[in-house]
Amino acid sequence: MLRGVFFLSFICFSSMAFAGAQFDDMPSKPVLAYVVAKPDGTIINQQNRHLNLAPASTQKLITATAARMHLGGSYRFNTQIETLTEASLKQGTIAQDLRFRLSGAPDFTRKQLRDMLKTLKQSGVKKITGDILINDGRFNGYHWSNGQSWNDLGVCYTSPASAVIINRNCVQGNLSVTKEGATRVFIPAHEPIRVDNSTYALKTWKEMRQSHCALELNRGDTNHYELMGCFVATKDPIPMKFSVNDPVTYFASILAADLKGAGITHTGVIRRESTLEPEGVVLVRQRSATLDSLLKKMLKKSDNLIADVVFKTLGAEYYNQAGSFRSGEAAVKAILKSQAKLDLSDAIMADGSGLSRHNLVTVDQLLQVMQFVYNNDNKLKLLDSLAVSGVDGTLKWRTSLRVDELKGKVRGKTGSLKSVVNMVGVIDTQQGPRLFAYMVSGYNLPPKQARLYKNRLNPIRQFERDFFTELLTLGKTSKNK
Repeated sequence: MLRGVFFLSFICFSSMAFAGAQFDDMPSKPVLAYVVAKPDGTIINQQNRHLNLAPASTQKLITATAARMHLGGSYRFNTQIETLTEASLKQGTIAQDLRFRLSGAPDFTRKQLRDMLKTLKQSGVKKITGDILINDGRFNGYHWSNGQSWNDLGVCYTSPASAVIINRNCVQGNLSVTKEGATRVFIPAHEPIRVDNSTYALKTWKEMRQSHCALELNRGDTNHYELMGCFVATKDPIPMKFSVNDPVTYFASILAADLKGAGITHTGVIRRESTLEPEGVVLVRQRSATLDSLLKKMLKKSDNLIADVVFKTLGAEYYNQAGSFRSGEAAVKAILKSQAKLDLSDAIMADGSGLSRHNLVTVDQLLQVMQFVYNNDNKLKLLDSLAVSGVDGTLKWRTSLRVDELKGKVRGKTGSLKSVVNMVGVIDTQQGPRLFAYMVSGYNLPPKQARLYKNRLNPIRQFERDFFTELLTLGKTSKNK
C-alpha cells in the first residue's frame, strides 16, 4: 500500500493519504517517488527520494540550466556560406570550393536558406565552379542517443540532432483512402524523400484489433521509407510526419534545387565535409533565435530537437571539440558542479531531451536543480519558461490541473514515456512557494480498465490533482517523518 506517506503534526489533516492511493486498484502498482521542499531546501515530505528512475522530459530542465549558465541567454547558432580562402569574383563566377557550414541551428528553415542564396546572388555571384561542401563537423557520433527506441526514429519527435538541420529535419505528408478503396501516401513534390506504400485500410477498430496489425514504418537509406500495415479509414487524410534519417543527403537535394531557383549555376558537386575546419571567409551568415527564446520553446512545449542540439553544443563549447551526446553529458555535469555546486555524477544522462531509456536520475536530483533555478531566477530567467497550469505549454490542457483553484498556480516541466509520468516545478501555496518533483514508473492502465475512466480522471491524473490540491493547503507545521 502507498497510503499514508505524508504526516502532519499539530493540526488535523488527513495525512495526505492520497499519495499513491489511486494506484491501489490497478492490477500492477507503479513505483512512486516524490519530494516536496521549501525554496531553502527544507524537505517537507518525500518518498523514494533517492531511487533512480527514468526522467523522461524532466531531463530538459537539467539541460536548460547548464546551457543558460555556460552559453548565456544571448547565444545564437550560426549557419553560414564561406569560401575556404579569400575569394575573387570574376564576371560573377567563384572558381573555388564553397563551404556551407551548419552548426545545428534547430530553427533554420528553407525560407532562410533561400534568403541566404538570394543575398549571395545580390552580391554578384552567378556561378560556382568549385564543389559545395556541407560541413557538419560541429557534431560527431550518432544523430540519436543510445537507448532510444529504434521504431520511434521515423517520426518527427525524434528528428536527428545533426549539425545539419533544415525545417526541423521533418517532412509532413498524409495518408488517405481513394474513392476506389486504395490507400495513398502524399508527400509534397518539393520534399526529396521517397515513401513506398503497402498499407491497407479497415473499416473499424475492432477489425484492426482482430487483425493484430497497425501502421509500421521501415527506414531505409538516403531518406527512403516503407509504410506498411493497416489503419482505420477516416473521412479526412491522416497527417503523417516523417523524420529525415539522412540529413546531409536531404539538405544537399534541397540546396541543389534552391541554387537553381536563385539563378546561381553550379557546375561542381555537393558533398559532405565531416571534419571540424577553421572558419573561412564568410560571405553570408544566418543567425538563429537567441538561446533564451529557444529554451522557452524547449521547456514549454517539451521540444526534443532543441534539447538534444543544445546538449551536444554544450559538449562542443565546453571542450572546444566536436560535440556529441557523450561530451554533452560530461559538460552538463561539469558545469552544474563547478557553477551551481550540484553533484549529478551518479546520474545517467544519455541525451538532453530525456528520450533515452538509459537515463536515470532521482527526484532528489531534480529537486536540487529546481531549487537552484528558483533561487537564481534573476540570473537564469528560466521560471517564466516553464509551462503554467491551465495557461500554456504542456500544462495548458492537462486534465488533472484544469480546475479553478489550480489554474496558474503550478509551473513545471513535465516528462512522459511509455509507463512513465513525471513532473518537476514549483506551486504557489497559501504558505508560500513549494518546490516539488515526482516520478511515476511502471504505470500501465489496461484497455479494459481504461474504459472505466471515460467520464472521470484516470488514476495518474487523479493522483496529480490530489497531489497539487493538497499542497495548496499544506499546513505550516508539517514535517517529514
